[in-house]
Amino acid sequence: MAAAVGWNTVYDPGGRGPVTTVSREWSRNWKSVVLFGWDTFFLAMLSALEDPELGYLNLEAVLGGAPEEGFVPNWRLSNGALTLDRSQPPVGGLALARLSATAPDGDRL
Repeated sequence: MAAAVGWNTVYDPGGRGPVTTVSREWSRNWKSVVLFGWDTFFLAMLSALEDPELGYLNLEAVLGGAPEEGFVPNWRLSNGALTLDRSQPPVGGLALARLSATAPDGDRL
């Protein structure tokens, strides 16, 4: 798992810093760093096992893409393109709870 997270963690030229993508191949195919809604929440929990800071960066990256309407898009690209017609199951709360429970200071976000 650590090798997969390490391989798929890239620096996002869209200004979000390091993020863990579903796969480098997807990003290459989309010609941008692509974040998928609930996948990135699961990746936040997974990456936090090795690096809690990376877990929080992944949470911030996916939540930072929420449009004015307030939902987490199904997918979002570094260039700002995103889906406005669908969201994903609400696993963000689970990810935040898991990361907060293991954070040494408990108030990162």
